[in-house]
Amino acid sequence: MAGISDKDRFIKLVPEDGSTVGNFTLKKSLGWDDDKYWSVRDELVSDGLISIGRGKGGSVYRLAVSPVGETEVAGKYKSENSLYEPFLKVISTFFIKDKKIKNFVCQKTAYQGKKKTGGKWTRPDIAMVSVDTYSYLPGKFLDITSFELKTWEDFNVAGVFETAAHSKFATKSYYVAYLPDDWDPENVEHVRIKSECERFGVGLMCFSDPEQYETYEILVEPERRMPDPADMDQFINIQIDDANKRKLSEFLH
Repeated sequence: MAGISDKDRFIKLVPEDGSTVGNFTLKKSLGWDDDKYWSVRDELVSDGLISIGRGKGGSVYRLAVSPVGETEVAGKYKSENSLYEPFLKVISTFFIKDKKIKNFVCQKTAYQGKKKTGGKWTRPDIAMVSVDTYSYLPGKFLDITSFELKTWEDFNVAGVFETAAHSKFATKSYYVAYLPDDWDPENVEHVRIKSECERFGVGLMCFSDPEQYETYEILVEPERRMPDPADMDQFINIQIDDANKRKLSEFLH
């Protein structure tokens, strides 16, 4: 491709409609080594022609237009409650594949009406209960994974403490933020939130579109806890619906 600059070759592969394209995909298409790819990418960012997006391995998009659908997505999901169903669907479809989870139930546990659930901080927004076996370990192992969701307006350090309270019954817990704009690692509040998640062993996850798993990113992996089995059993008995409890019984027997 004589006569075409490296920058031109790069920018031609970035969608004109403002949608993102992954760094790995671009590097493979261009056939460049790491040093050359990142050097040209950083020059284009400095030139103000592209910006950095999220996703596994990172991504880029053109700055001529806003990332596709950003305004529409932000307007569609204005409340925490509006995030539950799309998040539940994505977690039950894609997250479980990433984490190699096979036998599981997953449901919304927030807002259960007049049902006595033990108080606000004793129930997550979404709960997943999974059962696994291992080649060289006897028996079956049950995990409870909790997810505490917040919109960008309510995303603050208090949510870390709320999520950490789930360790009474959950083996793993995630603090999840809907951030239509990119995560800013230099933001003072974001730095503190990440630091507190690491201190409490809480996972930190964010996404810019609850319906698109490619916008999801895990910034802190949760530590695996060992709650009292009685507390785990009580959580399942109170929070999980009858149909899912029957599925769990089938997994365990």
